[in-house]
Amino acid sequence: MIVPRYRILRHGADYSIGVWTCHHPPREAQGEERSALHSIALPTRGVYERVFGGSRDFIDATRVAFFNAAEPYEVLHPVEGGDTSTVIELSATLVENLVSAGYEWTDTASEPHFAVRSAPLPGRLFHRHRALLHSLRKDHIDPLEVCQSVYCLIGDVLTEVGAHRAVSARRLPSARQARIERAAVFRALEFIHAHFRQPITLARIAAAAAYSPFHFLRMFQREIGVPVHRYVIRLRLRITYEEILDGPHDLSRIAFNTGFSSHSHMTESFRREFGLVPSQVRSFRH
Repeated sequence: MIVPRYRILRHGADYSIGVWTCHHPPREAQGEERSALHSIALPTRGVYERVFGGSRDFIDATRVAFFNAAEPYEVLHPVEGGDTSTVIELSATLVENLVSAGYEWTDTASEPHFAVRSAPLPGRLFHRHRALLHSLRKDHIDPLEVCQSVYCLIGDVLTEVGAHRAVSARRLPSARQARIERAAVFRALEFIHAHFRQPITLARIAAAAAYSPFHFLRMFQREIGVPVHRYVIRLRLRITYEEILDGPHDLSRIAFNTGFSSHSHMTESFRREFGLVPSQVRSFRH
């Protein structure tokens, strides 16, 4: 039995932040799990499917995931490699503060709950959380700076989710159609994760979903929140970011290995997504 590992990096007054790692084999059920506290998960590597209440969610490094306290779920890995995420656990007091501050992420009919299970994560927020992790590993850190960084990251993530939720609500299909489309999009996502290091065409991705390219484009954006081309680029860039942190690999080699046509294409895409160039990320290794 493979047990997931959670390593806490920092305890705050009403939050904790750590790194969750799981290397469970693909498609092998892990059994029911529950989060002790409301949690925000920011994946850095790998992909997993979360099953809850008859629904599924597809989580990778292009997205942010939300876990409600005591809510049961199961996790499956569609491909090899497991997953790694930064997890921020929120105390009940912090949840109450966020609700009173007016964030649109909660349902308040009974106890506060995250109103969405996952949402797209912009590159600037992915980089912010990666920079925060780097600062937490330093020998000397300013507790005030860390606390401010964590609270600002939580607030900005929830603000982004509120904007995404408002847009998504305007184009919801029927419940039955939504289930059909979600299953099709998941087939496409599994195909993308298996082939993103190679040149892939819209026709091949749409064929994996068993839809025409025209209908697939609209369906994918409605479900995932970004166009399919932007999603593929984001996924490649998240992998690029982690591979730069892994070691002193040549950037041209990384560009080729992650599906970019050239070093310059990767660098320009990286700058647009994260607001910095790949060589600047290397400083996080020191």
